[in-house]
Amino acid sequence: SGTSNLTTVQASTLSVANNLTVTGATSLTNNLSVRGRINAESDLSVNRSLNVGGTITASQITTGTLTLAGNGNLNLNNHIRATGPTPSRSQGNAVGAGGTTSISGSDIAGTLNVNTGNNPAPGCFATINFVQAFSGTPKVIVTPVGSAAGRTQFYVSRDSNSFSICTANSAPGGSSFAFDYFVIN
Repeated sequence: SGTSNLTTVQASTLSVANNLTVTGATSLTNNLSVRGRINAESDLSVNRSLNVGGTITASQITTGTLTLAGNGNLNLNNHIRATGPTPSRSQGNAVGAGGTTSISGSDIAGTLNVNTGNNPAPGCFATINFVQAFSGTPKVIVTPVGSAAGRTQFYVSRDSNSFSICTANSAPGGSSFAFDYFVIN
């Protein structure tokens, strides 16, 4: 009982009845079993797999990849925010003379705004160029916004680097409308 200050400890078994406080760097080369709670007042680094049998509660989790194994579900009880840099776009000929396009959003979700000029023709309104290419051809879901967009016979062309929102008929001239998009691999 009492307090011990040790520089180096080598033990095949270490049993602590109440509290164990470690200051400074600590390295474990084998297993660590804890039956109670672990409180880390600074960063905790795990260089290999971390298996958790219960619930993880965190204000924020940052990861490169999140994989749900087996029959796992991803349950969200809030909104999904698609953040990231805005992709570039190349304006097509379907906007007509003096027509313009603009884009807001990210590779995942956003809006293509279209302002048609004079004599719009069938073709593409714009090609949206992803900031980061997808590993394969993504699924692109497009929703027309506004009655003028709804009157177009729009379609999508896509590949791993970009997608185009096009129309098989001429869009109404002098009109403003938009297309919302959602992209997933």
